[in-house]
Amino acid sequence: MEIKVVKRSSGQWKRLGTSQLLTQLPLADEETPFYPMAVRRRTPVNHNTYLIGLAHADATYVSVPVGHHVRVARTIRGAEIVRSYTPVTPALVGPPPAGWEASPNFLTLMVKSYPEGAMSSWLAAVAEGELVQVSPPTGSFSTQAIVDQRRTGLYLIAAGTGFTPMVGVIAWARRQPATRW
Repeated sequence: MEIKVVKRSSGQWKRLGTSQLLTQLPLADEETPFYPMAVRRRTPVNHNTYLIGLAHADATYVSVPVGHHVRVARTIRGAEIVRSYTPVTPALVGPPPAGWEASPNFLTLMVKSYPEGAMSSWLAAVAEGELVQVSPPTGSFSTQAIVDQRRTGLYLIAAGTGFTPMVGVIAWARRQPATRW
């Protein structure tokens, strides 16, 4: 199946539309707590994509459920910017780069830098040792329904940034015993 969406005019979208679903999902939540995580590794994947390895200074355990994401917050040019990122395994781009920790307090984000993207440009250039404000995981995806209903197949449709969460779902599905399917 192929779905092609064409914009009427070129350039960056100013808004996401008026869908009822979009108005029910806040992009930023003033009640969401953010915690500082230090950049431990920054490794280029290609000319505009980087793996950013983050860790809590106090070695707090980080667990992000399959299909969930974290929010990154930063004040940039006087505006509070909050963007969601789905953590990935460094193995997504091949064997983990030298120095990447496999500890449970290590969180890896894959960031594609866009020239006009305030957050992505900043994250792609962040220096090791710098602090990044990260929220606890959020999301509503659950693998339990897949397991409970003994599904025999898994169909995923993703494009653009939706690909990253799908990688986590695929990795989860591959780790499941054959008897669950």
